[in-house]
Amino acid sequence: MVTSSCLKPTPPINRRTLPNWGSLYSRYSAPNNSILVWALSAIVIKTKTTVIDVLKRAFIIGLNAVALAKVIFNDLCSQIMPISLQAFGAFMQNQVKVLPAQKILLAFSGGVDSVVLATLLKENGCDIALAHCNFSLRAEESDGDEDFARTFAQKLQVPFFSIRFDTLNYAKQHKVSTQVAARQLRYNWFHEVMSNEGYDLLATAHHQTDQVETILFNINRGSGLAGLQGMKPREGNLIRPLLLATRAEIEEFAKAKKLKWREDSSNSLNKYSRNKLRNVVLPVLKGLNPNYEESFYNLSTLVGQYRQLIDEVITANTAAITHREGEGLMINKAGLLALPQPQVYLYELLKPYGFSNDVVAQMAQSLSGHSGTIFYGENGEALIDREAIIVRPLEQREKETTQFVIEATATSFSFAGKTYSIQRLDAKGYEISTDSAIAQLDAEKLQFPLSVRGWKKGDYFYPLGMRKKKKVSDVFINLKVPVFSKGEFPLLFSGEHLVCIAGLRVDDRFKVTPQTKEVLVITPVQ
Repeated sequence: MVTSSCLKPTPPINRRTLPNWGSLYSRYSAPNNSILVWALSAIVIKTKTTVIDVLKRAFIIGLNAVALAKVIFNDLCSQIMPISLQAFGAFMQNQVKVLPAQKILLAFSGGVDSVVLATLLKENGCDIALAHCNFSLRAEESDGDEDFARTFAQKLQVPFFSIRFDTLNYAKQHKVSTQVAARQLRYNWFHEVMSNEGYDLLATAHHQTDQVETILFNINRGSGLAGLQGMKPREGNLIRPLLLATRAEIEEFAKAKKLKWREDSSNSLNKYSRNKLRNVVLPVLKGLNPNYEESFYNLSTLVGQYRQLIDEVITANTAAITHREGEGLMINKAGLLALPQPQVYLYELLKPYGFSNDVVAQMAQSLSGHSGTIFYGENGEALIDREAIIVRPLEQREKETTQFVIEATATSFSFAGKTYSIQRLDAKGYEISTDSAIAQLDAEKLQFPLSVRGWKKGDYFYPLGMRKKKKVSDVFINLKVPVFSKGEFPLLFSGEHLVCIAGLRVDDRFKVTPQTKEVLVITPVQ
């Protein structure tokens, strides 16, 4: 019997206050009076009508009690289901912006999040494959995850890719944490699979609760507005279709669908920062605000809108004071200081190189001081020079520390992105060039193979026309070579002796003389 309280006008249905959808769904296989009573009550609340009116309409169209319960229940389920296929499809189209023909590779761990995402993508008609990484960190448990993932892909009838990593050894070799190692390994492999197998997008199962963790983690690291925005539904070819749902809603959906998944025992360990946030901080937030995920999601959306506006302003106001050099960047100091809030502009310009707010604040304080200071980001370095801030990726410095040899038969070599030609010419009739960028050497004085490397502290040679040695660093200073550019010039050695700084100067001991029979000419090409 329906109680009188159900007939009173009430607010619209709130899915978080309705009976557990999963338990109702499981009971639905044999509809009974309790289901009918619940369904009638819910539709009365929804339509603000009476039970008599509902039953009259049902009688007119010939529905019996069980059929009526089924109609009402299905209608309500489409609205209160934690993640409906319609809502998921709309999110994929409007926020993730996936095109029907695009192929999706899903990063599949076997946990509830990836299981639900795989199910939704498949039901939504997407062309997907599952990619699973075994990081060999949890012994038999890791192997069990891999077996589960393979079996799940077979049941879903989609392609499956898997790989096994020696994560601990990789972390040791690259001097990174286990978590960083696992991230680098999996994303490198995902993109390799996408390239080899023809997949357009990589999907991860990050959700709204992960978004909260990400934003809090970013705040704790001292991130700026980008950190407050957190993860986007789409970044390039990386998509996150589950950002429309919370962890609780995902688990509710999985239970309703009677899906099976794997539990990662390491998630309960608080030795990782993210686990501490998840297991310690988030329960406190939920106690303060049961809908905290929705609040953070709205914050992320709002910050994203502000970010778009700010990016347009930054681009417009810095176009005249910045200059791109390959993957590097030159920022005019005077132009930067003339802008309002130069530190904000500097942070936005340096963000792609991984500079934190704290480091940028230190840089801003150094802009009007002495030049020569170098600051470091996660994947870049910046030099405060006399008139400019010179920024370059760390990869470039690694290129400059490369060492290799030049054989006697070589006709060219490359160093730090520049190419140099090598010619062997007969000294008879050869005219000495006055261009100091061209190295002209007595070939008979050279001991092949020549070794090539970048500048190091303590390097010295005998400049052309001098009998006393001089530090290479002093030559750079005299020629006003910027600090970052010092490593761009290759140093050529014959045995232990520096032959020349290619593109700058030649050692007097290897110069061309009247007795020279063959000249080795090294010329910068580009």
